[in-house]
Amino acid sequence: MKIAAIMSSGGLNQGNNFINFGGQTVVERLNPDSNIEYFEFYDSCLPQWKTREIFTKSTINYIKSNFDLIYMFQGSGGSPMIRDYVFKPINEIGLPIIILGLGCGGTYDQGEIQAINDIHNLSNVKKLITRDAKAYGFLKDNTKAYSGIDLAFFARDTIKPRKEDGGENYAVVNYEPHGLPTELNGAYDLKQQLEQHYDKVYIVENNVNPSNRSIDNFVQIGYARELWNFYANASYVITTRVHSAICCVTSGVKFTYLGSDSGGKKGRNCLFNEIGLTLQTGEEFDGKEYLENIDKAKENYIQNIEVFLNEE
Repeated sequence: MKIAAIMSSGGLNQGNNFINFGGQTVVERLNPDSNIEYFEFYDSCLPQWKTREIFTKSTINYIKSNFDLIYMFQGSGGSPMIRDYVFKPINEIGLPIIILGLGCGGTYDQGEIQAINDIHNLSNVKKLITRDAKAYGFLKDNTKAYSGIDLAFFARDTIKPRKEDGGENYAVVNYEPHGLPTELNGAYDLKQQLEQHYDKVYIVENNVNPSNRSIDNFVQIGYARELWNFYANASYVITTRVHSAICCVTSGVKFTYLGSDSGGKKGRNCLFNEIGLTLQTGEEFDGKEYLENIDKAKENYIQNIEVFLNEE
């Protein structure tokens, strides 16, 4: 079996790169005897660019001619935009498709609910594994779907982060900027509070192109593997991003979540339900307390997906 694994676009969001790392572990465990080649669709296929090409024609022809099956690594791809500009063009390649980790875009509104159903019903989609039970529950027909977990829970297995001992005792403030002074000021306030307890406090974004380059102790890390190591070796993290929280909890790091999704039922917060964590805004969590649950959830996922993929 020759597999083309098409990854999420990592150029816009480091969380997608964490998903891609996890997807590599999953697809290789599910297909240990297959030849797998990895592709990443172009950011510029999306409507904010004029190019609108997901791949060059030569890449599309290469995939058509050399592979038997497509795996797609997904996260918040259940949106009208990703449906129209990513899933539909890949469906037109004509190979059978298995989607791993599909969730809604973030708002979980009617447009996203319709999009996730449309993606499920594309002609070449043979199996669809969601990343949370809420997205799965939106499917009107779930005959070829399964409720799973976010692929980023497997990222650590691919990255194999190093353990840095003997260095500085540092904390990290990871915030969602959008260039807003109020959010930047909030990050500064948190930084000042943490400086009373740690040798150094860094500020970091998950965006590849940061909006603020003149902040004291601001760290720009373009390589997702290094960003994961940066979080994994911190003593403490404050974050507004769910995939930074996944990095912390799978690395046994203490963290506080300040994102808008909260309570285990709203939006992407439900990504943590399968490991027994209810992600509440403003609450502190110790990642070490969830490591056993994470290992069990991952093994259950692999075992159940193996069975599911072999079902007619």
